[in-house]
Amino acid sequence: MNKQADLDKLVIEIFRAFSNLELSLCMFLSKLLLVDQFRARVVWHSLPNFHARIRLISSLVDTYLEGTEQANLQKLLNKTQKVSRLRNRLAHQHYFLVEDGRRVEFIGDTMDAELGMKFVGTKTYDYSNLSNTLEEFKKLTAEFGSRGNFTTDYPVALKSKFHRHSEI
Repeated sequence: MNKQADLDKLVIEIFRAFSNLELSLCMFLSKLLLVDQFRARVVWHSLPNFHARIRLISSLVDTYLEGTEQANLQKLLNKTQKVSRLRNRLAHQHYFLVEDGRRVEFIGDTMDAELGMKFVGTKTYDYSNLSNTLEEFKKLTAEFGSRGNFTTDYPVALKSKFHRHSEI
């Protein structure tokens, strides 16, 4: 089969998996806010981008959860933020196969800390990294989905850490 067609199929699967991850995160947000999923979606979509949504969830995790669950979730959120960068490249940059299909090169606008905007920035990934990212999206979706499932009780405190500790 055509390597470019395989890459295009993989990209479609990555976008589908990312969409599922966003839904799982939104349902988890509803648990953290102690509201129904409709209200959580209103909050979710009022934020300007995925990074802001992850920051909100991270702040809520820090405020209302403790111990190993808080630490585990922060690791998952950091991983989510990291793998979402590839999704952004796929959405906003041109990409093509290089080195007989073993690597994927992206060309697009990038920011350089010293120079500012680079209008022809490039980044190259191993093809296997794209497959791994797809699997990471699926794993993260399952992790957040299990916590955002309405049939399970999730231990979100009604009061913030500040309020709980100030009552002692």
